[in-house]
Amino acid sequence: PPSTPEPEPVKDQRTLQTEQCEAGNGEMCTSVGVMWEQGKEGPADPVKAREFYGKGCTAGFDLACSYFASVLDKGVGGAADAAKARELWGAQCEKGRLEDCMSAAISHEAAGAKEDKAKARGLYAKACTSGNQTACTAEARLMMLGEGGPKDCLLYTSDAADERSS
Repeated sequence: PPSTPEPEPVKDQRTLQTEQCEAGNGEMCTSVGVMWEQGKEGPADPVKAREFYGKGCTAGFDLACSYFASVLDKGVGGAADAAKARELWGAQCEKGRLEDCMSAAISHEAAGAKEDKAKARGLYAKACTSGNQTACTAEARLMMLGEGGPKDCLLYTSDAADERSS
């Protein structure tokens, strides 16, 4: 009797998605990064998570850039690089990802230089226009303290934030 060929082993999701990532699918790179970060479909490995988030970002998948910025900022899977994280978040903010405006603002404020405080204030203002009350409060605090721009004791209430977002 003719021999039946052995069936190919079933590939797990991490392997299948890695293959799609290597073919240039940024969304799959991001998914694989999450798997490595969270230890799904195999062991956790923060270095590989960072690598795949970077690949996803390079492939143009915006969420990958946000995740890559986060691991860079925190030093997960490699050396911390807050400046690169701010750059990535800033680029995502410019594309309209307002949650990344908030991340960039927090990072700029933490950097502490006068020009960073000004950038933080502007980024908080942008995030505030989306109705992010935390951003509105942070912007008002910088205005009250005169950090990143002229001192202005105008306090944003939820009504004022609503007026700005319309």
